[in-house]
Amino acid sequence: MSLDSLLVDTLAHAARAPFYRSRWGQRWKSVKTVEQLSRLPLLDKPTASKHQHALIVGTRPAGVGVVSSGTTRGEAYVDPLNVPRSAEELAATASTAVAGDGGFPGWTLSVVSVHHGLPKRLAGRDELMLPWLHDANALAMLETTLRARQPDGRRVTAMVIGSGPLKVFTAYLAERGVDPATFGVKLIGTFSYRLSSTWRALVESRFGATVFDNYSLSEFPTPFTTCEHCGWLHTGQPPMVVELLDLHADRPVRRGPGRLVFTSLVPWVTTMPLIRYDTHDVAITGPTCRATGQTGLKVLGRRRHGLEHEGQFLLNAVDVREVLEALPESAKTLHPMTRLGLVKSVELGPPRWTVAAEGGKAVLRFEVRFDPGVYRDRARALEAHVAKEVCLLDAATRRLGRKRVVVQAVPEGSLRALSERYD
Repeated sequence: MSLDSLLVDTLAHAARAPFYRSRWGQRWKSVKTVEQLSRLPLLDKPTASKHQHALIVGTRPAGVGVVSSGTTRGEAYVDPLNVPRSAEELAATASTAVAGDGGFPGWTLSVVSVHHGLPKRLAGRDELMLPWLHDANALAMLETTLRARQPDGRRVTAMVIGSGPLKVFTAYLAERGVDPATFGVKLIGTFSYRLSSTWRALVESRFGATVFDNYSLSEFPTPFTTCEHCGWLHTGQPPMVVELLDLHADRPVRRGPGRLVFTSLVPWVTTMPLIRYDTHDVAITGPTCRATGQTGLKVLGRRRHGLEHEGQFLLNAVDVREVLEALPESAKTLHPMTRLGLVKSVELGPPRWTVAAEGGKAVLRFEVRFDPGVYRDRARALEAHVAKEVCLLDAATRRLGRKRVVVQAVPEGSLRALSERYD
């Protein structure tokens, strides 16, 4: 079926939910194509959380589902969004999976964060699922599962794990003198926030594995995965509608920056369809991939973590974090596993930084592990380095001009850093 046909069926199904029935009236009947979807209003996380019971079509099923992590919210507290999934939805999603084992005949280990409640799906063929939580047992279970052969004689050869747990586990093994290359893992897929190139290189060298990144939301079953041919993100399966909207208006943009808006489709999502769900993530589109024919996508991070100026998105979280994570002088927020004494590394949490618009300039402040007032020359050199590297990565910031981008190194503990997840 075409995307337009799937959308028409989805809207007819979603209109049975009390929330959409009240909010849309009969407007949904005039939407026959993806291009006409803008006739319906947007849905954001706070609204969905407040009316989540009214978003359910029919009776809420028991069993598998997901609790959204809440990273789309602002600074104010928002109730968790519980997204239930029926057995029929799980079966439909599983049927879209790519056949074959990708050349890795062993088991795939999928590490699921318990902070998200029940997993989005049940374990698939040749897949082991382990819970991740801030506890010594999580580390022990991971190591034990990777060390040993399973009852059928095969070992784990691929992992799907959050970038936070992967960093913690890598540091944990290093502190204990364990060589993860002996485990035999050859492919590692990450989720949650983007793993920086510094950590990617470290993990790949330690494990002897290839690491690939993906972008996904807890609320949707569809991931975006890094293409090995072009290096940009491509949407996976099951299909869904993807819109890129202007930062300040409900109109589409061709390249971005723009807000990512998703619409789930039946039969892959039926219990709680999310129609025109504003992710509050900003992205740009890239070239058409010669190998796949898909348009590339780069996610720049949360809208509230960057600066908007003259239609541009400056000092985005992905590129700033990429630069700061490569610097040993950059202060990091202590990870809960470090606070608990389960690992010693102080490099596992997110860098501590803020952005602000001041006097027509874009100001990036980041914490360092020394007193910049005492070691002034080192602080100035570090500021110049960060400004140069961020501009190299971030085209919008580069276009603004170095004279209007101010970078300041500040003492550790002096900022109200960005609220970011650990896993």
